[in-house]
Amino acid sequence: MKQGLTVSSLSQRFVSENGMIVEALNRVSFAVQPGQIVALLGPSGCGKSSLLNIAAGFEPPASGEVCFDGQPISAPSAERCVVFQSPALFPWLTVRQNVTYGLKRSGMPRDERRQAAETMLAGVGLTGFERHYPHELSGGMQQRVALARAFVLRPALLLMDEPFAALDAQLREQMQQLLHTLWEEHKPTVLFVTHDIDEALKIAHRVIVLTPRPGRVQAAFDVPRPMEAGDARCLQLRQQLREALFAGTQ
Repeated sequence: MKQGLTVSSLSQRFVSENGMIVEALNRVSFAVQPGQIVALLGPSGCGKSSLLNIAAGFEPPASGEVCFDGQPISAPSAERCVVFQSPALFPWLTVRQNVTYGLKRSGMPRDERRQAAETMLAGVGLTGFERHYPHELSGGMQQRVALARAFVLRPALLLMDEPFAALDAQLREQMQQLLHTLWEEHKPTVLFVTHDIDEALKIAHRVIVLTPRPGRVQAAFDVPRPMEAGDARCLQLRQQLREALFAGTQ
């Protein structure tokens, strides 16, 4: 039975270059329901990426735990995919080879993974670019490849670490719309890290606001969908999110 993602009393610490112990997260708890998009919103340095790395299985927590569908996360898994701020594509592989990389490692036959890649690349508007290399693509096209590489694996959990932060405003909006289109088709559980209130409102069903370091849960807000940027509900919720972020700095 699907239970989604649960974060329970999660704390994280690390040692800085000068030997000081830095507390990144302090007893953070929240849940992401199956098939839900939750935005993790907070200022830079509040532990958002640290939380995502723990959820991905890249690093262990200092205390507490993160579980997916009732199972504690302690290592990376094929059911969980991460999309980073940088596309992180393999420069020596073509677009198609980048998209099929995970499928090849899973043992999918060549013809099947080729078809899966072509279908997904069509979905992100990159038909005709299968044989191109990453350096031949714009930044936005590279990020589309990164999305295709994640979604082609049909992940149960998608972890996204400010994946559109480096894009210009117009392209960023296009990528946000693309994310929703792909989500509508596949319905993965999504944890999306951002420091941008408007982005959180555009993509999420729920927004978790973290305080500055050490990150704690300051507030949580449900986002009614569809949410139009100029309607009264959006303006009110935007103000509430701003107040929650500001309250965390006091």
